[in-house]
Amino acid sequence: MLRTWLPALLLGVLSSFVVSFFRKEADSVASVAAPKMVALSMANKSLSEAYIATLRAVLTVNPEERDALVRRVAEHSTQTTARLDAYGKLPRSEEEQTLFDQLLAARQSYFKARDEVLSALQNGQQQRAHELSQTDLQRKFSNYEQVGFEMLEAQSATLRAGTESMAKSASVL
Repeated sequence: MLRTWLPALLLGVLSSFVVSFFRKEADSVASVAAPKMVALSMANKSLSEAYIATLRAVLTVNPEERDALVRRVAEHSTQTTARLDAYGKLPRSEEEQTLFDQLLAARQSYFKARDEVLSALQNGQQQRAHELSQTDLQRKFSNYEQVGFEMLEAQSATLRAGTESMAKSASVL
């Protein structure tokens, strides 16, 4: 009787170990990469919303609507800052830190260009604001956005690598 139950018992213990191992691996990958993906995705979203609100402020002729759009720019910017702060508190690799530093530098450059556009609007220089938004602001936004996408891609690669590693481990077992 023992001979028939022993293999089943060993198989059960081994299966339990394997499931536990993969659960821990999945939790590890998800607990590190997923919050980064969420923070970066939401930061990119609020960045885009702020940029669109800035362009709309440049194009509108209604002063009350322009003021509301400028307030919306500030709100989205605050959201972006909060999301990047959340990302900044998470552990990062050296490569991720390099990209994050590039993102922060691109952000400062974008802020300077955006502030020039908004300042021109406040000073009644709508044509100047339009010109700046079509050249400097657009270029700096694109650079800022591109670095953000590179960071998201790096996180996606981390998730894929973790998944592939688990798949290789599973095939060995």
